[in-house]
Amino acid sequence: MTLKRVLSVLAVTFVALAGATMAQADSTGGDGHVVMGGGNPGSPTCTEFQGITGPNGSISSDCTVAAGTLATTIGFAVPDSFSNGGLSCSSDLTKIGWTESQSTLTIDGVLVDECSFTAPKKITWSAYLYAISQDNWAPFINDGDCDLDDFLLGIPGAGVNGSKKGCDITFNTNANGTELFDGNAPFDVAPGNAAGDFKPFAVPEQGSLSLLLMGLSSLPFLRRKSAR
Repeated sequence: MTLKRVLSVLAVTFVALAGATMAQADSTGGDGHVVMGGGNPGSPTCTEFQGITGPNGSISSDCTVAAGTLATTIGFAVPDSFSNGGLSCSSDLTKIGWTESQSTLTIDGVLVDECSFTAPKKITWSAYLYAISQDNWAPFINDGDCDLDDFLLGIPGAGVNGSKKGCDITFNTNANGTELFDGNAPFDVAPGNAAGDFKPFAVPEQGSLSLLLMGLSSLPFLRRKSAR
């Protein structure tokens, strides 16, 4: 095999492998899906939280908003190579005015799919009515029981908006189980959506790809030596 032909095979292999691990985030079925929201206090604190999906790619967990703070933006991130071709997110928070956004970014050289939900600046009449309708039409908001009427402008930590113990950011995979992540996939949740809010991910697949490419690149030299 000539050097030119080996290099062509190497280039095609690299493109195929890169394409398999660099799918863009989307919002359709079949990819990794996470449902985000709020709830009663849990642990750990959401300022620095990274976890691992279950063996079947499922997630069911939460973290407590730090005391004295109001989480007005919450984000979820997972390496693209573990998201089964993209990431989609949903939340009941959008029913009270929160907005969703998605992006693909790079954190310490790892391609990451990320989505975030951002609280509104003002409470609308429709958001207020929906929130109290979920709380037996009790007209009071910020009553500290960590349901939708407490999340109209953000998810509160202890001492904020009537919350005594602080409220949780919750995250889990969709109920029907058809849009799971890879098993034992790393993920990150943070009250923010900038790259600096997420911890770097240790993704062994990146190293494995580099080793494979290094091995393929040595083929021309092995061929030349054997020819002698």
